[in-house]
Amino acid sequence: MLSGVILLLAIAGYVNSVGGRFVWDDRMLILKDPAVRSFRQVAGVFSSDFFQRSESPVPYGYYRPLTTLSYMFDRALWGLKPFGFHLTNIALHGLASVLAFFFLLRLGLSRGQAGAAAALFAVDPLHSENVAWIAGRTDLLAFVFGVGAILLHLAAQPPLVETGNSSKTGKRHVSETGKGRASVRLGRESLALALFGLSLLAKEMAVVIPAWIFLVHLLRRREGWRGSLKAVTPFVAVFAGYAVIRFAVVDVPPPRHVPGTGIIAALMTAPATVLRYLGWLVSPKSPSAYVQNPYVRVVGDPRFWGAALVLAAVTYGIVRASRKDGRIGLLAAMFGLSLIPILNFVRVASPADMGDTMAARFCYMPSLPFLALAVVLVARRRWLRPALGAVVTAGLVTLGLAGTWRRNSDWRDEQTLFAKTVAQAPDAPLPWVRLGFAELRRGKTVAAGQAFARASSLAPDAWIVLNARVNLLVTKGRAWEALPLQEKLVGMAGRARPVQLSNLAFLERVTGHVHEARTILERLIAEGHATPDVWFNLAEVYRAEEKNDAASAAYAKAIAGDPFDVRKLVRVASFAQKRGDLAEAQRLYRRVVQRQPGNVQARLGLADLLAREGQRAGARAQLLALVRDTDDPRVRRAAQTRLDMLGGASINGSSDLATTRSRTKEGR
Repeated sequence: MLSGVILLLAIAGYVNSVGGRFVWDDRMLILKDPAVRSFRQVAGVFSSDFFQRSESPVPYGYYRPLTTLSYMFDRALWGLKPFGFHLTNIALHGLASVLAFFFLLRLGLSRGQAGAAAALFAVDPLHSENVAWIAGRTDLLAFVFGVGAILLHLAAQPPLVETGNSSKTGKRHVSETGKGRASVRLGRESLALALFGLSLLAKEMAVVIPAWIFLVHLLRRREGWRGSLKAVTPFVAVFAGYAVIRFAVVDVPPPRHVPGTGIIAALMTAPATVLRYLGWLVSPKSPSAYVQNPYVRVVGDPRFWGAALVLAAVTYGIVRASRKDGRIGLLAAMFGLSLIPILNFVRVASPADMGDTMAARFCYMPSLPFLALAVVLVARRRWLRPALGAVVTAGLVTLGLAGTWRRNSDWRDEQTLFAKTVAQAPDAPLPWVRLGFAELRRGKTVAAGQAFARASSLAPDAWIVLNARVNLLVTKGRAWEALPLQEKLVGMAGRARPVQLSNLAFLERVTGHVHEARTILERLIAEGHATPDVWFNLAEVYRAEEKNDAASAAYAKAIAGDPFDVRKLVRVASFAQKRGDLAEAQRLYRRVVQRQPGNVQARLGLADLLAREGQRAGARAQLLALVRDTDDPRVRRAAQTRLDMLGGASINGSSDLATTRSRTKEGR
């Protein structure tokens, strides 16, 4: 009954997130990752970096094939409807919340205490980044498989007999009469090890699972250091095997520390970072999606001493309380150990201006022992009767639900997310760039230009800013100005060099250097980089050379590999229109308008085709929608000209605006 209530709370907290779109890393990990499109790519998923297909020159150093595999299943089931991906996240969070309840029971909490902590976990606004954001799924999977592994492992252990007060210092020993069948225990333990391996393949944070198991054996089951080490040894062996595969076979090392951000800097910053995490866990107000946490670099920094003194006082209080209740020491130790992986002793890939990287989504696993610890500490108050405790829990759950619903709305689309993010972190260039791209996709070129200009003023030579400037220049039809910037990006590209070379070929073609473009693209194909974008750019070259059959074949390969890229669909539609296949052109234009209402070329192309067929009302509706949705005066003039023409004779002529006007490099 109680587990069902917890499941319903977890679902209720995130039901308003199902209407959200793909945002931020969702684009690179789902929309633009060719591996997600087919299960034939599974081998590649298990042999590459999580962000292998990213345009960023920075190696992320993440190995999370299980998460990518989950995206593949979602795409096979739902296509590219974000609704289905959100449902999966909600289901995972619901399962995690129920597992949390049973796990806390295993740690010695009463049903009421475990239920209260799991209910608070289910509705914690801090988890919105994990659940409402599709890319936050990594922690959900790691938690479900990791805690599932612990529960199976504990189920495989012989039961214990109490010889004293288990909440204090009573001795415990294995019951000889409750060992059960050895084969059943072996099966459970084997499955637990398999689940732990899967949790590691979902996210590196699962490294805390063996530490939690060790603490349970040491502090809960009281089996001593030797017995606890023996119990956790198989899990350490699984981790060792994972490390060999990841670092030696697949070769996905963690990112390197840049000068000034090494282990010493991380150690100096750790107290302030831990204190800030504690503040997030205590306060119902969720942090920004882009957290800036400057490093502490000198011993005399008050952030170091102030935070260290506060943490020392908290630790002293916890140690004293744990002498009376062993569960307090266990939960506090679990919480402390779960913070170690997120304190940047091993560098997390992130922009330099973030400093000592922090994020709300990192708190998913640490939040469970923290919330359980808070519940146990409060429940010890003599004045807190069960009825009053239930009322307090209900009030906190209600506040959590309200806060979670508010936070979920931030993730509904990119424009909303990054408009709020730049307000919270106005001096960070990355959110401004992302906001600019979001505006560009909506057809708001003026707003995009303003966002990109702000990013450029903050970091003019950063690759993300140069990339944004190239996109804006191309959109404005000034590809010749973008060409030298793109050449600079090629020089900065590193592992993303094939992507940037393909983009350079695009600019070479639109500036009239067709031969140079074809040379670059043919070399990329010969080197094994025949991505959908490369085929698309080559199709455009063939089209410029009036090799229509070759262009058609190359377009087919591009669309087959990336059937949801609206820019490709628009160009193929205009190609079909030029060749006289008007039905196919109209079908493709409608498909684009459905997916991206602000697409200028698709709206104008569809309006022209409808007017040509005598469907004046439909054409007028498309043009009016375009006028309403764009802030670009040139687009408004083009739409208004067509509206004026609809007042007289039907429209004739091509809908193919200068292609470079509505092109962004995303999806090239």
